[in-house]
Amino acid sequence: MKEGRPMRTNKKDKQANYKLHRVIIVALLVLAFAMSSSTFSYWASYVEGTSSSYNTNFKVGSTTFQDYDFIINSEDDQGEFLIDDTQLIIKRRPTGESIDVLFGINWEDKTTINEDGTVTTAKIKLSYRLYAEKNGVEVRKYQYKRLNSMLEIDFGEENSEFITLNGGTQSFGMNISIDQNLKKWQYGLLEQSDVTIIVTYEIIYTTTEVIK
Repeated sequence: MKEGRPMRTNKKDKQANYKLHRVIIVALLVLAFAMSSSTFSYWASYVEGTSSSYNTNFKVGSTTFQDYDFIINSEDDQGEFLIDDTQLIIKRRPTGESIDVLFGINWEDKTTINEDGTVTTAKIKLSYRLYAEKNGVEVRKYQYKRLNSMLEIDFGEENSEFITLNGGTQSFGMNISIDQNLKKWQYGLLEQSDVTIIVTYEIIYTTTEVIK
């Protein structure tokens, strides 16, 4: 049996196939571009963050990325930090570690606008107090006394003594540690209690200067 000759493709079929190939190629290019654009938009929004996040330290090409533990928005406001006692003691024995807390203060007054090239700054005083509960009930005065003598809370010398009015959120730090020389039973109070550090600030005096 003789082999048949291959079927010839007429000119119209060639043109149709060529147009179909062009449509497929264009569609693939559009799809690839759309996917790359959406991927970039997602990545950009992830890096930039949202207006509600408290990103304070982000370096491109670095893993450094830190958030505020809390923000104090006015002199009448306060910041609260719940101590994770497992970072300080385990089974009534001190770990030798401390807790670094990063917080922000935003001194804002929308009624004051420096339109004449001046800036208003103030000396700031930070303070704190403890609030503690044991089994859902606030601890007694003598227990507060023990907690205050056990915990060592330091705002640090690196904190600025001044703050700028309407200057946005400024960063401050606090270090929490415990007395390492107590008896084992004395650490039990901290392990059995939920202890919160309440931070406030006070404006001592203000000055207004011309920006150079």
